[in-house]
Amino acid sequence: MHTERLSNWLQVLGSLGVILSLIFVGLQIKQSRDIAIADAYQQRAAMAIELFGSQLPPDRLWSAYSKAVLTDEPLSDEEAMAISWSFIPTMAYYENNYFQYQSGLLDQQHWESSLAAIKWLARYTVFRDWWVENGPTYRQSFKVVVDAAVAEEPVSKRLYSYE
Repeated sequence: MHTERLSNWLQVLGSLGVILSLIFVGLQIKQSRDIAIADAYQQRAAMAIELFGSQLPPDRLWSAYSKAVLTDEPLSDEEAMAISWSFIPTMAYYENNYFQYQSGLLDQQHWESSLAAIKWLARYTVFRDWWVENGPTYRQSFKVVVDAAVAEEPVSKRLYSYE
């Protein structure tokens, strides 16, 4: 009788061990899947940054940024377009950071610095105009973050200000 009872307990413990092992393997598979998705997202962002960043003529972009920083003159359509074009790789970077943060692969401090940069961009009319047109192309959860930044931040006259 004692042996039978011990055998039953050993079978229960063995079954419990198998169940715990399966749970552990399931968690490892989920973690591997999450990392693979985050890696694919990272690669997509890197391609967008490289593609759009390589299409920005540095002299035109530099000229447009210089005008935006150093003068109160309105930007020409070409200058506004050059600066707007630079938002594509910039926002690809920040959207990737947000995705990585949501996935638990980016720490709070790094995300907060990215969010501060988004809020800084959200102050400028040229960015706001670009976001109205391009915001819907981003993931809804990221769009909500940027929309909130645009709604909260005051509008600044210059693109950059050292005041």
